[in-house]
Amino acid sequence: NIDKNGVVTENQGFLGPVFDGLGAVSNIYFGMKGLDLAEEQFDFQKEAFEKNYEANKLAFNNAVRRRGDAAANAVSNEVLGISDNATLAERAAAEEAYSTSQTANKVI
Repeated sequence: NIDKNGVVTENQGFLGPVFDGLGAVSNIYFGMKGLDLAEEQFDFQKEAFEKNYEANKLAFNNAVRRRGDAAANAVSNEVLGISDNATLAERAAAEEAYSTSQTANKVI
């Protein structure tokens, strides 16, 4: 078909709008599927982040705790007058002696 300006036009007839409608419906469907996929990906990444965060937090807290324990142990060894390489028996004996001396010094 040629219009009065000489431009070729096509008469879609009855099926043209039907196919346009089907195309619009399919675009909506695939758009919703894409949104569902994006939400699943977001949930997966959020869960992975939370797991990684918790693992890093635990590792950091454990490192801080170990440093604190080491410092407390060094002070304890100094107070007890034992070396850092003391055996458990030597440590127990020193703790007992220290405890006894502290009890004897207590004022009632």
